[in-house]
Amino acid sequence: MCIRDRTSTARVLAKALNCALGPTPNPCEKCVSCVGIREGAAMDVVEVDAASNRGIDEIRDLREKVMYAPTQGRYKVYIIDEAHMLTPQAFNALLKTLEEPPSHAIFVLATTQPESIIPTIQSRCQRFDFNRLTVSDLAAHVARVAQAQSISVNPDAARLIARRADGSARDALGLLEQASAWSPQVTVESVLELLGVSDFDLLRRFSSAIADDQPGQAFQIIQEAVESGADMRQFLQDLIGHFRNMLVAKECPGRSELVDTPEAAYSALERQAANFTRDRLVQILGALSEGEAQLRRSFNPRLALEITVAAVSYTHLTLPTIYSV
Repeated sequence: MCIRDRTSTARVLAKALNCALGPTPNPCEKCVSCVGIREGAAMDVVEVDAASNRGIDEIRDLREKVMYAPTQGRYKVYIIDEAHMLTPQAFNALLKTLEEPPSHAIFVLATTQPESIIPTIQSRCQRFDFNRLTVSDLAAHVARVAQAQSISVNPDAARLIARRADGSARDALGLLEQASAWSPQVTVESVLELLGVSDFDLLRRFSSAIADDQPGQAFQIIQEAVESGADMRQFLQDLIGHFRNMLVAKECPGRSELVDTPEAAYSALERQAANFTRDRLVQILGALSEGEAQLRRSFNPRLALEITVAAVSYTHLTLPTIYSV
């Protein structure tokens, strides 16, 4: 299982197995078992954090206890989170139990690094890989939750929250909660202010300066970003996203769903993309991406960004190594 909300999904599985109406794909959420699992009080659901219980002694202790029958439900469900953190010795100690588990025991190995699980363990498990939610699905989910909670959220703001959540429903709802506390009206502007993300107009003016071969204007925009308190690393990431959006808009005209920008700004994005050739956009993205890698190592992020902009503006320059600045 490889998802960000992996233990939550494992608990849903435990409910499905132990619900009074089950096993069922639709737990009732009302019986003693469902309520106990939801409140974290079910004795038949054992959660083990492998990051802090990764040794052979802990697994041996688990092996001894797994033989005991469940107290209330049909199954004892063992959820081993961050399973890839177990030591090879611990994995080997667990192997025999996974080969011949008691009929009442279910093991869920939850991890974000399935490739780190040793092959002998993987071969004895059913593996389920979970994809991230799409931006559209996540934005719709944010809008539904906002309506249920009487939160006023703009559709473009919901989409921005979905993009920033990077496929995680939990992160998206966390951002929605923060945004609603930040401003009674959740708009693109208020979310940008909360996240410290550059707005579209600033990015548009920067790319116009590059298109017009006016690096001085680009440096002035960096100064504006600094004065507004923007983080240079975030600003560079936003620039990379903006030029990526222009490349996609140029190659896939009319496909606004493929870019991470408000619907109302898509026409302006297409017009701006027309000022660049495909090769020039690819060249700029390459320079900005290389600059991002070096900026992470720099002690002076602003200077690192300005050197990157110089390399973008004067294409004959080779981007120097600046991590020691």
